[in-house]
Amino acid sequence: MTVIGIDLGTTTCCVAAIINGKPEVIPDMGGRKTIPSVVSFVPRGGSVDKICGYPAAEQMLMNTENTVYCVKRLMGLPFDSPVVNQLIPMLSYKIQRSKENNGVEVTIPVAGKSYTPEELSSYLLAEIRAQAEKYLGESVTKAVITVPAYFNNRQRQATRDAALIAGLEVLRIINEPTAAAIAYGILQEEGANEKRLAVFDFGGGTFDVTIMDVGHGAFNVIATAGNTFLGGEDITNVLFEHLVNQLTSTCELAESAMGTIIQRLHDYAESAKKSLTLQESVDIDIPYLEDAKGEYVSFKSTVTRELLDELAMPFVKRSIQTFARVLEEIEMPVDGLDGIIMIGGQTRMLLIQKEINAFAKHVPILKNVNPDETVALGAAIQATNLDDENEQDHVEMILLDVTPHNLGIAVGGDMFYTLIEKNSKVPISVDDVFVTSRDYQDRAKIVLLQGDSKVASENEILGEFEFLNLRPAPRGEVKINISYEIDINGIVTVEATDVETGRKQNITVSSSSNLSEDDLAQKIAENSDYYLELAEKSIIEDVVQNIERELFELETMKREAHGFFESIDGGKERIAKLESLIDTTNAYLRSEKLNLNTLQDFETKLMTIREAYGKLILASYQ
Repeated sequence: MTVIGIDLGTTTCCVAAIINGKPEVIPDMGGRKTIPSVVSFVPRGGSVDKICGYPAAEQMLMNTENTVYCVKRLMGLPFDSPVVNQLIPMLSYKIQRSKENNGVEVTIPVAGKSYTPEELSSYLLAEIRAQAEKYLGESVTKAVITVPAYFNNRQRQATRDAALIAGLEVLRIINEPTAAAIAYGILQEEGANEKRLAVFDFGGGTFDVTIMDVGHGAFNVIATAGNTFLGGEDITNVLFEHLVNQLTSTCELAESAMGTIIQRLHDYAESAKKSLTLQESVDIDIPYLEDAKGEYVSFKSTVTRELLDELAMPFVKRSIQTFARVLEEIEMPVDGLDGIIMIGGQTRMLLIQKEINAFAKHVPILKNVNPDETVALGAAIQATNLDDENEQDHVEMILLDVTPHNLGIAVGGDMFYTLIEKNSKVPISVDDVFVTSRDYQDRAKIVLLQGDSKVASENEILGEFEFLNLRPAPRGEVKINISYEIDINGIVTVEATDVETGRKQNITVSSSSNLSEDDLAQKIAENSDYYLELAEKSIIEDVVQNIERELFELETMKREAHGFFESIDGGKERIAKLESLIDTTNAYLRSEKLNLNTLQDFETKLMTIREAYGKLILASYQ
């Protein structure tokens, strides 16, 4: 059974597998190697359909409040996160605080319910899984999924939860820059001497830069830094805001038209940003906009590369500053690098390449790296290596990754006490001894944090846990050894042991993601039918193709053998019967809701009549 590697991106997704011994990106039915990370809910025949990828992206203009994008930016975050507050005014759909916890939920009016980011991501993953199965011709149940290097524990756990809801076993969560380096090292530099590389990952919604040694099948991450709220979408948004300001300063639009025009301007901003990689300027012309007086006006604007660079420069500068900071942390000059791997679609922007060259001076940007596909290819290589069923495709490699954030606990005075420092090799575990501070203390509460600030409240709360039923004793006599572990996936676990008695205590770290175990089990059960629907949809597509092929052959038969049927007894009735079946079949194919059983009935009838009429024609020549 083939295993797959998935790059679950903010704006696009990509999936790859080892096919005939080589890593290969798996295209969709249209031959496209990436799909938009968009999920839309569309009313159809009294029910609501979930659609993903390109069909969903087409809904963004006219079905804005029921179409979800950039959901990766919401994964694992509490509702009161500063990132969520920044996102709210930028989104065309509505988000709210979960009634069950402090998590985020997306409100979908047409469905009459709300969905967690994990559920929405699971629909994308299920679509990717179905795409892979159709291409490979076999069931797919295991995957390696990539995440931004700077994702914290909650975000990584949320990604794992999304995969479980989609029916996928996650073999490993690996960092996107690490996956890219694996693909580069295995495909481009196999057997080459060790090089110290920087992987500069400027994606649609996140940014990371990772320093690592690559060579002789070894991938040793030295340090990583990043920002989970810095990406190409921010550049699109700042251009979008510029266009909105231009529009509103020239005319006052009708309130009813605002929703549509806002989304159209966002689409124009995204398109212009991409086009300006190859062009010096882009003209935007939107006619027939209804203003507040009920009259129609047009909006025209010219966006130059110079303007875009000016708007984008603050974001690009932040990425370069992060690059400089990570080198500073490991006390390494930029000219100590042997090369830079650029990944993420936004790295095609000429301004970014120019600023990297200015900062890194004579360090070469390594070519032959596809910024959209490399991460998925590296994930596929790692997935195959982790799967015992595909030993023939294993490659010899050693992967040593690091944790991107400090892990610690809150102590008195809102201070952050670090237990595991960032850029420590994973997996890693440390022990800390907790001592009771009051006589006969029967419980203790610990707040677990992840982040880089010395101030506890400025870091991300991973969860809170309590030691219950401590044995009664004077203060200082009860000592609990707490073991904190970060596994190879970057996920945190905690275990406590009474030092004197050896009794272990099971500790539940609340809020390790926004879904509890019970929530997750419920979501898996609720969405189990969705994957079956996708599988049926795939079968329907195959049957429809067969029917269209049969219809073509019958149309050809009717045209070429028309004279023959006119000349035999009952021939006209046979032609009428054939035409009726063709018309009825075509009418059904145009209906909104296709039923598999009905389609298979049509397929059988078409095949039967084609064979019968074919034999009749053949007999006339004998």
